[in-house]
Amino acid sequence: MDSKVENVLIRGSAVGAFGASVGLVLATFRPGSSIPFYTASMGANYAIFGYTYFSFLELYQGQRVELPEAYKAYDTDVNRHMKHIASGASTGFLWSTIFAGPKKGILGALVFGTVGLAGSVANDYLERWRRKQGDIIREQREQDA
Repeated sequence: MDSKVENVLIRGSAVGAFGASVGLVLATFRPGSSIPFYTASMGANYAIFGYTYFSFLELYQGQRVELPEAYKAYDTDVNRHMKHIASGASTGFLWSTIFAGPKKGILGALVFGTVGLAGSVANDYLERWRRKQGDIIREQREQDA
């Protein structure tokens, strides 16, 4: 299987599993709710959005945004964030337009684009934190040795 398709399937399935967990928790706290129904329906909804988002992200991977000379130092960050914004906006526009019409499609694009940016920024922050913690652990091991 192609690695791009594999990435989409793995990531989309992870989002679906997260959605199923959210559905399970919500159904547990709502009296009279069907736990299997909530779990399955929210898992399916999250998975569909996840598959769509990561499909668009793989589609945009080869694209680049050319920046003015003053912003060249931020080139990799801006391009990475733009791909997530574009993927979120495309996903939001697609599904909002299909289910709620073109006016809601624009709002869906704005909301999902913002969510895509927030996810990208959070991922960058967590990656920097993880590397910093690794450096601290390495330094401690070198001092102990």
